[in-house]
Amino acid sequence: DFGKKKVLFESKQGKVDYAEVEVFYPADAANHSISEVPASKNPEFRPCLTLACWEGDLSRCLSLGSMCTNGVPSRAEVPNWLYYYSHAYGVAGEVSWGGSYGNEYAAFCPFSGDILLFAQLSPCSPVREVPLFVLQERGGRNLITYSNDDLRGVRGFHKFIGVVEHERTHKSLWQQGIDLFCCSDADSDRDGDGLLDSWEIQHGLDPTTCFTAHGTFRDGEVVALIREYGALLQNKEKWKEDWAECGLQHRIPASPFPWTYSAAHPRLDDYLTDIP
Repeated sequence: DFGKKKVLFESKQGKVDYAEVEVFYPADAANHSISEVPASKNPEFRPCLTLACWEGDLSRCLSLGSMCTNGVPSRAEVPNWLYYYSHAYGVAGEVSWGGSYGNEYAAFCPFSGDILLFAQLSPCSPVREVPLFVLQERGGRNLITYSNDDLRGVRGFHKFIGVVEHERTHKSLWQQGIDLFCCSDADSDRDGDGLLDSWEIQHGLDPTTCFTAHGTFRDGEVVALIREYGALLQNKEKWKEDWAECGLQHRIPASPFPWTYSAAHPRLDDYLTDIP
């Protein structure tokens, strides 16, 4: 049991007093066993990896594709942070434990619909930085543009919520047939980023380049990052439910709390919280 608790103290002289204490759970310990939820083993999964937009991430795309196809072994025991965060956020039946996978936080597996969460998402792992975007006129169109600012120091329950909503965005775009995930149709996706041209035109993206907002972020990733930021703002008060060691309520909180911006004077009203 964890959270705020009242402790009763009674002396030998019969004097009674109370104290309020905070009890935290060990985040990375595994005290809960969940029936294994296997990842997809779909033999038809063949990601198209010839796109210029994906060439820089060829090995990553292949590796994640292999994981989604063949499954992840030994996922019966999950760390405490995943068990409690997933229940507190209401996604316990939607996410699966993927173990340790380098610096990856999570991955969406097409065809199976699995969202795998990795050890890097632990509240005891380094903080996450979320790039921020604005809408800016370029070439006669209002296009999504990297703001040169970041939301810094996202950690604990907030990091979990943001990453889950990030992968939910990828899942939603896939299910709607908008994001083709490493695949492309030259007639409907001229830049080969996997997003349909017609959809990009409607939502502030350039259908002739994979990198509308910035040379580092592919368009599909930009959409997920924008929605991640929006989800964080909507769930800012969730820090009150974070009772993990290394979580948002553990020890003296960072200042400012619960996160910081890289800009000295952040343009809070300009940052996109959803796609236009």
